[in-house]
Amino acid sequence: MVPFVGLGQSAHLPYYGVLLSCANYNAFATKFTGFSACHPVYDDTKMLKCVQHSLRSAMCSELPTATFLFLPNWGNKSNNAYRTLVRGNPKFCTTLGFIPKTKHIYARPTSWKGVQRKISSHTWSMGIVAIWNKEA
Repeated sequence: MVPFVGLGQSAHLPYYGVLLSCANYNAFATKFTGFSACHPVYDDTKMLKCVQHSLRSAMCSELPTATFLFLPNWGNKSNNAYRTLVRGNPKFCTTLGFIPKTKHIYARPTSWKGVQRKISSHTWSMGIVAIWNKEA
């Protein structure tokens, strides 16, 4: 099983706690090592912090380390700080591709806690970024 690092709560996921039950309480308390996936809260500052931590973890570890991040691509903008950091470190980072907004769909939960909510459709595509070290 690939560890999943959850960083905060999303209004789009009413069943968030179920999905991220194995998430680390403080994802930045230790270096990321091994292979992991990260889907941070959609806030530019938090996404930048996640990319920075993933990059530092990969650069400073002698263990094979690769983090796959799922980052929104709002309006196909590529000029924000975290995307600039990815482009500026091609030895350690790359954008593998994008999940089109029409294909980025959440599965319907089998049960609800409280009032059932409608899960909204995305208005952006999702970028898949890989950050790794040479050992990975």
